[in-house]
Amino acid sequence: MEQPIAQELLRFLWAVAVGLALGVVYDLCRGPRRLWPRLTWVLDLVFGLCLTWALVYFTLVPGGGRLRVFALAAMALGGGLWSGFLSRPFLRCYVACLRAVGTVLGAILSPLTKFLIFLRQLAKKYFSTWRKWVRILCKAHPAQDACQSPEGGSAYALQTLVTS
Repeated sequence: MEQPIAQELLRFLWAVAVGLALGVVYDLCRGPRRLWPRLTWVLDLVFGLCLTWALVYFTLVPGGGRLRVFALAAMALGGGLWSGFLSRPFLRCYVACLRAVGTVLGAILSPLTKFLIFLRQLAKKYFSTWRKWVRILCKAHPAQDACQSPEGGSAYALQTLVTS
């Protein structure tokens, strides 16, 4: 069954719009990926999910359950138009905005970061020797059963066995 030309043109325009939207999503993922390379796999996963959802949605709703070759070509055309004309200025502004937000958040969170560094240094200083402190406490209070050696026996009982 043939489709009217107007309906095919509308699907073509929808496909171009989907391609443009996927170009925007790609650049939205590309900006943070440039600043924080560790997020690359997460952002690629997000883009892949968006691409899959767009293809399935376009196939089911405007396409009536059929994905035609001209629709894929129109999506590629929309993505190409975005990357050819609008991507570079958008990406410059977007990365500049991300850097500005990062600078402001860094200034706001700087005291918290310094406090966390202080806590880490404090924990390293006092809790790196906790086993020695347990041994000292066990020797100071040998009658307590809470002082267990790593082998499972009481440190005081082991000491009395060795001395007798």
